[in-house]
Amino acid sequence: MANKTLVICIDRDNDIGRILNVKGPIIGRKENLKIARDLALKDPEETDANCLFGAIKEFDELKKERKNLEIVTLLGDKNVGIKSDTKIEEQLEEVIKKEEPKKAIFVSDGAEDEYILPIIQSKLEILSVKRVVIKQSTHLESGYYMITKFFKELVKDPQTSKIVLGIPAIILVLYALFGGLAWRFILGVVGLYLIIKAFHLEGFVDSFANELNATFSKDKISFFFYILGATFFVIGVVQAYNSYNLYLNSNIIISTLIGIQGGLIYYLIAAIFVLTGRILYTFGRSKKNIRYLTYYALLFSVYIVLDNSIKYITMTEYNIIYLISSVIASFLILLVALIAEKVAYS
Repeated sequence: MANKTLVICIDRDNDIGRILNVKGPIIGRKENLKIARDLALKDPEETDANCLFGAIKEFDELKKERKNLEIVTLLGDKNVGIKSDTKIEEQLEEVIKKEEPKKAIFVSDGAEDEYILPIIQSKLEILSVKRVVIKQSTHLESGYYMITKFFKELVKDPQTSKIVLGIPAIILVLYALFGGLAWRFILGVVGLYLIIKAFHLEGFVDSFANELNATFSKDKISFFFYILGATFFVIGVVQAYNSYNLYLNSNIIISTLIGIQGGLIYYLIAAIFVLTGRILYTFGRSKKNIRYLTYYALLFSVYIVLDNSIKYITMTEYNIIYLISSVIASFLILLVALIAEKVAYS
């Protein structure tokens, strides 16, 4: 058994296993030849069949010179990556334990399978790497065939199809329904996604989505308040946009601030509804609902200061006394809420 050499063929995405319902490792010339034939009959376009035949051809040629030789095919998983490579490594260890090889000849049909090379090199000495290149006729190289095959592969892979087909489909539907306005919505969604990624808010978004789903199934009243909050937020966005357009010819900063103020009261109402929905959802589940009093106070304080600040900037006749009074009032509201919270917890 000394110096035994393995001819190794890899199917990293496990097309062989899924099409023929077999498991790896596939050891021996007879078994590999049977799998190659069955695969070619089942799916003549599958490149893994050509790779298997190429590995068998390599095995037959080497058998004339090396007596101590074996051929094996290792199967991964449709989830290409850690999961598939772990399965391949486990199968390789099984083969090594059974056959006790020292060297390997790697047969591949493309760069995808060659990502496995470091795993094989960590356990066996690689003598050679052979790549099986499929010769195509002029008909197969035609644009129609290549495009058809490309789309078939996209539809077959759920993860890829969601990105490559799903997103453009949503964009086309939005454009068909709303025309040029759809691009503003699309850009807004992309911007929101980038903000979530940039500030690492994925956990918060997931938590909010899970809670929203829970309230829908367990607590209909809370869900109703969340919907009201979302509705008033959308109204606020529309009002802000309309206010901005009214003063579009003014200074860009002034028109932007007026736009913000146009939707400010609706944002406040939306936040109150969401906060109330949260209180109803946690009522009876938590003993710390008193802390939401501080949140209400914070909302009113921010609203009062922002509203008066924008009025002071955009309205020349607005008295600074109102702005100072709003800041003092906001501070007092927050202070009273914090004291009430502290007394409740003490």
